[in-house]
Amino acid sequence: MIAFIDIDGVVADARRRRERMLALHGNKRDDAAWATFHEGAEKDPVIPGGFLLVRGLMESQVDVFFLTARAESQRSVTAHWLAANGLGDYEHLIMRPHGDRRPGVEFKTEIVKREVADLPSIYYINDCRPTVIAVDDDPRITAAYDALKMGIYTMTIGGYSDKGINAL
Repeated sequence: MIAFIDIDGVVADARRRRERMLALHGNKRDDAAWATFHEGAEKDPVIPGGFLLVRGLMESQVDVFFLTARAESQRSVTAHWLAANGLGDYEHLIMRPHGDRRPGVEFKTEIVKREVADLPSIYYINDCRPTVIAVDDDPRITAAYDALKMGIYTMTIGGYSDKGINAL
């Protein structure tokens, strides 16, 4: 079994960074806005519900693929944050490549589609397709995963509303 897990809004509470980006840049999503968003990521608090879900998956021998729209330039900070917060034993950390400006939903859907289609035989039991879980805080992304019709179990948790950030 494998699980694709988003980071910001699922296990990392990035509300403080998001609010700062909005205050300084409004709805613009250019390089300067994203640079502001990434500043201070190493200080993000853990979202308890997302943490417990991911730790439970890891302890159940599920291969966790962290799939984030964070830029590749943030790999070191992200890997350090995951390790420092008890989530360092993941299978893969997949990040947005340098220069990729597509919306997160396009980037993530392409990755999940490719990764699920190319799963090695170790994930298949008795020629049955593997169980794949995908967790994101953006309902547009989980809806896009559902639209792939690849039998992916999706879950939308967290997010940036006052009610939803710790909900699970």
